[in-house]
Amino acid sequence: MSARHVVYFAPVRFSSFWQRPHYMAAAMLAGPVDRLLWVDPYPTRLPRVADVRRPSDVPRLPDARIPGVDVLSPLALPFEPIEVGRWINRHTFLRAVRNEIGEWLNGDPYAIGVGKPSPLAIDALQTFGASRSCSGRFYDAMDRYANFYRGLSSRAMADWEAELLPLCDWVQTSSTALRDELGARHDSVRLCLNGIDPAKIEKARRQARKSTDAAGRPGVVFGYIGTMGAWFDWDWTFALARLLLQFDPRARVVLVGPMFVGPDGSIPPNVEILEPMSHAEALRTAASFDVGIIPFKQTPLTECVDPIKYYEYRGLGLPVLATSFGELRFKSDPALVLARPDADLAACARRALDLREQASTPLPLAEWSWSSRFGPLEGWLYSLGRRVGSRVVDGQPACTIS
Repeated sequence: MSARHVVYFAPVRFSSFWQRPHYMAAAMLAGPVDRLLWVDPYPTRLPRVADVRRPSDVPRLPDARIPGVDVLSPLALPFEPIEVGRWINRHTFLRAVRNEIGEWLNGDPYAIGVGKPSPLAIDALQTFGASRSCSGRFYDAMDRYANFYRGLSSRAMADWEAELLPLCDWVQTSSTALRDELGARHDSVRLCLNGIDPAKIEKARRQARKSTDAAGRPGVVFGYIGTMGAWFDWDWTFALARLLLQFDPRARVVLVGPMFVGPDGSIPPNVEILEPMSHAEALRTAASFDVGIIPFKQTPLTECVDPIKYYEYRGLGLPVLATSFGELRFKSDPALVLARPDADLAACARRALDLREQASTPLPLAEWSWSSRFGPLEGWLYSLGRRVGSRVVDGQPACTIS
């Protein structure tokens, strides 16, 4: 039976900047899937005071839409970790969501995908997943979600993931650590690393080259693009900034993106924090860096991270200087400098600068592309049944044209 339609319980809102889930949706729709219902995430933990200002509240700069995607945004109370809260949501708010999903499916063959565990996703796997019209169920794990939360909320998320895993036929993870962790609880877990959009990278390189040729750029720039959250290592970043001044008084550290956890102390004068910008603008800015940096703390959360910005920096022809965390420790890349806790940071920074020419050599962009990364998932979806155009009969092409 062909999985012509996919219901996808996403880990991020569709209206957010393009991330791994958006590229996965686009890859599926470019392959065996005709339509995709993107179910936005809803509150799955107890509220905190810090929620007054959350990333989801920042105005978004939307990228291009994905043809074939419909979006469903559930409403629910943020009390799911508490059993009574889960019961209330299930029998009030989320009942309407289940009805909308059923109407959207309209009896057509489908698969169910999950990008983040939740009671709603589990309920869908147990109900819609048991239907004869459902041809497959998959889980794309891109984070250790329980580590985003604390206390009861963290335990609930871990329990939901444990409940979800045996309900899925296909499980893939974005990092080796996640693969090993989930592999202990599921028979077959595949590694599906993060990637890039080669067309966007090439465009950013062309546009940045034109602008920098005209304006020039005084002093070396070590730059970062991305969110600055609890995982961002401000101490390491400021130490780097001060060391740079020792061998280039014009050197700067440029940080681009939303800041949700700021530094405790004063900011060095050669650290420049820019406002959030569109992904295309951020890539153009990054293309003018001399070195891309990834200053993440070593925590249980970052242990399972394969940073997309690594591929973006390298695709832009930049050497990368990073702390030693997550998937970066498994990379065999001469243009990647990992500053371990006991390393001489000044020596690491000099080495990264010395690698600028080597880093600009041709790179395997096609291998790193999202379409390549999600090729095995597409192949699995194809294996559920073939299609010609949008007509499928008993999982086989309705006709063959030669």
